Amino acid sequence: MPTETFFNLKQDKRDRILKSAINEFSRYSYQKTNIANIAKQANISKGSMYQYFKDKQDLYIYLIHYGTQKKMEFLGNTLNNRLDHPFMDILRELYKQGVTFAIQHLELAKLFINFTKEQDLPFKNKLIEEGMEKSNRILADLLKKGKLKGEVNEGIDEQLTAVLLSQIDLYIVDTLLAELDHSNIKLKMDDYLSKVDKMLDLFEYGIKKRT
Repeated sequence: MPTETFFNLKQDKRDRILKSAINEFSRYSYQKTNIANIAKQANISKGSMYQYFKDKQDLYIYLIHYGTQKKMEFLGNTLNNRLDHPFMDILRELYKQGVTFAIQHLELAKLFINFTKEQDLPFKNKLIEEGMEKSNRILADLLKKGKLKGEVNEGIDEQLTAVLLSQIDLYIVDTLLAELDHSNIKLKMDDYLSKVDKMLDLFEYGIKKRT
């Protein structure tokens, strides 16, 4: 985690450092990312970076936590405004907002995808488990509520289905970013929102309660 010195910085300087770090890690693998380049982009000395973070790993782990928190807050607004909606409507909106978050925070989304593809990071599995646990817990809770309202098949395994739904979200964003560039953001977003609808139309018939 960052040092107290980092949190004592003015907000604009903290934001500049985080923006530079996210940009660097979104472009390069963990091994190829250079602290000196991050410092240069942020217009600070390399030595200052080590006053704010213990090392590159410390910075990287913080960025993953930071990005996860921002996405959870973003999606939390969707949940809070739709808790009384049908399960499939909530799920559809969560996927759509996940795509919207990726578009609005393009470099952060690319950092996440790069992270999932990293090899030989000793801390990778723990971070993935922490992130997936949060996502799975939210989805499992929605599935349970859907069962209580008679909208979801009572026989499904909530935890297993939550894991599957989380993996689908990763696949959607990964595929979107692989084909995306700044010249076709609007076109690709419309295309993928349409694909989300089609995918969930198929998925719904496998999990909703049959009458």
